[in-house]
Amino acid sequence: MAEPLDVASTIGTWVAAFLAVVALFGILGPWLIWRTLRSERHVAIEAIDDETHEFVKGGITIWRGTTIFRRVVVPDLTRPPNSTDVKLPNPGDYVRRDSVLPKTPSRTGWITMIKALEAYSIPLPGRGELIYRDRDTWIPLHKLWLLAFGLLGRYSVRRDQGQTIQTSNPSRLDYQQVLKSKDQHLHDRDLHLDDQGLHMLLHLQAQDLHIPLQSPAENLHGSIGVLTRSKGIGNIDNIYLNPYSSQLRGDLDRDEMPLPNLFWLSVGCLPLTPSCVYDLSYDPASARELKTQLTPLRGFEGKIAEPSSSGYPGRRGRRNENNPITSQTPIERDYESRLRQSCWLRFKPISNIVPSSRWSQWAEAMSCDFSSLRILELDNSYDYVDADRRVAIEAIQTETRTDRFTVTKWAHIRSLHSDLIRNRDLAIVEAGPNDFILRTDLHRLCLSVLFIPATHRHYLFNKERAAFGFGLVTIAWAKRTQLFNSAEQMFPHWETVKELASFDSLRSLVHEISAISNIDPFGDFGRFFSENLSQLDNCITGLLPPFPEIVKRSIGVLYLSSPLFRTFIDDVAAYDPAYRNSTVEIDIKKNSIRTSRVPTASEKGDKTAYRLMFEEVFPQHRFSDAVEPIKVSSQALTLSCLQAWTRCTWFGRPLKSKPLLDFVNCLDEIVHVSAKTQPPLTAPFQEYTTFMTRAEERASNRLELLGNHQFDPRSRSRSPSLIRDYHPTPIPLPSAPSWIADVSPGRYASSPSPSPSPSPSKSQSQAPVQSAAAPLSGPPSPVSSELTEAKTRFHSSPSNKTVMRAETVTE
Repeated sequence: MAEPLDVASTIGTWVAAFLAVVALFGILGPWLIWRTLRSERHVAIEAIDDETHEFVKGGITIWRGTTIFRRVVVPDLTRPPNSTDVKLPNPGDYVRRDSVLPKTPSRTGWITMIKALEAYSIPLPGRGELIYRDRDTWIPLHKLWLLAFGLLGRYSVRRDQGQTIQTSNPSRLDYQQVLKSKDQHLHDRDLHLDDQGLHMLLHLQAQDLHIPLQSPAENLHGSIGVLTRSKGIGNIDNIYLNPYSSQLRGDLDRDEMPLPNLFWLSVGCLPLTPSCVYDLSYDPASARELKTQLTPLRGFEGKIAEPSSSGYPGRRGRRNENNPITSQTPIERDYESRLRQSCWLRFKPISNIVPSSRWSQWAEAMSCDFSSLRILELDNSYDYVDADRRVAIEAIQTETRTDRFTVTKWAHIRSLHSDLIRNRDLAIVEAGPNDFILRTDLHRLCLSVLFIPATHRHYLFNKERAAFGFGLVTIAWAKRTQLFNSAEQMFPHWETVKELASFDSLRSLVHEISAISNIDPFGDFGRFFSENLSQLDNCITGLLPPFPEIVKRSIGVLYLSSPLFRTFIDDVAAYDPAYRNSTVEIDIKKNSIRTSRVPTASEKGDKTAYRLMFEEVFPQHRFSDAVEPIKVSSQALTLSCLQAWTRCTWFGRPLKSKPLLDFVNCLDEIVHVSAKTQPPLTAPFQEYTTFMTRAEERASNRLELLGNHQFDPRSRSRSPSLIRDYHPTPIPLPSAPSWIADVSPGRYASSPSPSPSPSPSKSQSQAPVQSAAAPLSGPPSPVSSELTEAKTRFHSSPSNKTVMRAETVTE
């Protein structure tokens, strides 16, 4: 029998163990749960808006609505797109799926971005990890994912902010009326908008000194929402995505433009096929200078060049012994001189590719083949017995029509807009008087424009870089008035129309687009204008009669590239609207398109054959040797020309790609996308206050240097005699944005005094406060009073009833 001491020891051990278990589950357990609920990871996960539990899964439910130890499943986006882990789909597999994007978007920014990438049919690789910082979740991703997201979402600095046009409710509460509020308005001439955002300039009256105020965060608007960049702790790039609702997002139907084509367009290139992309950048002035260095010329405009006994310079400036000068007549020597000074342009495959360059890496990430690029270069392989070049030069001297079939295969650049009365295309004007481009290359450029679908979502393009090539393919848009008048005259004479409703819709769209073009003929991208052009393109496609696709493309290419053919369309509508005495015939065997008009008593007839190398311009089309000439009907001719003009005009008003490219280029290699939709307001306010402090010091120093001397702002002279009697006026600073005054007045709000002071009147607040060190004489300037009043409004906080004191920047 055990002793009582042993029994008591055993019982005490079990009691201690029981109490330890009770303490473990009853005290330590709740403490661990309480600690977990207050942890940064749990608070950040609780803020994730994931109703479908697609990203936040599992966990232990401790009570209703509270779950701990949940896991988050996100893709690994730290590597660039199209890497070894993920391959982008083929160009034909980009299908927009609206079912992926819910009508009520998630309040979590990175979830909306991932959903949008899935909606663009882009596969997302592997499993990644979230970063928990500042009670928020951040997903790290490579900056080129933002480039793909921005291209597919058409992100740029947009006047419409990427929002659709509402027809049911005219109120646009989600639109931000920038610079329209009373607190933000300074003066129209002191506010500027450019690609980088809002810049408020302080125009100092002492001298022409501008102090730019950058916006706290760079914003880009697209079809998904607002993309914002902000610098975080440790100078880390933080990205915030504020999604739009389904009403503001609009109808995001199938995106027919694949990601590679969108990338090529954003950098100023024009894709024809995946293996053929044309770089539209070209500098005519630099090319002519290079031409002069390679082949030094003497003799132009009737002067005779002195021949050299050693022969003409060959390619790259070397003498060519195989082509010695044999001509002795002045005419031949004058022709040879003009031939050498002419610039013959053609597209050639790119030869030097640097894989480590930025554009090569970006093109590879966007599934683009950089070796498919074609560069516009000079053709220095001269052949002095080339009949095409001789006829082209002689046609310029005699002012004959240079695009007849029997004339030449080279197109004179200056003659491409000879049928236009008014022209403001600087790219064409900069071309030299003897600059030519290979006609086949010009036709393929125009065909590339016709292949781009005219959707209401539009595309991004770099017009600054590709101004020359962009001007070559968008010349025909200026013929809108003549083409619309021609179409109106030929509409009643069409034999068959598929649907009368479509025909009426076509007429109404033509009238509406004509009115918009007359109001803003040289405007940039406009949402309403772009959607009307897209509707017109769809309407034309439905009215086109059944005929081979090659007919529509050939007519469109010829309309965009030949001024004579555009004149022919106008003459047919004016003299033969019934299309009884006119014919257009496509002869693929002879590589020509023949037009003719039977002469009448009031007007002479015309027969012209236009050169079009079908096998070179349409490389993917298989032509039969037994194909017969095709006669084009009046309806097919008019609608083909009208559709070519529609796509040319639609292509000529793109969105600017420079803001997006600069936005991505300035980012670090890895950026963090926040779950929040907007950046915090504390950091921008500190940046604003820091700028205001420095601006006050700079303005005070400028006034102190000028002293009491007189200065005439209209004079550019800085001599002491002109500033002798100048009396400086205080330079007030601009008012802070309203959101800064609402959140935190900071050091600008005066502390309430023990005894309330009487509120100053409006006239007293407008009067400038004179400095004791430098007394002012004369009445204050109206501009100074206006800006002083603006600063007084800034110092008054709307949330505080106490009247803040007004300060001026004088020393």
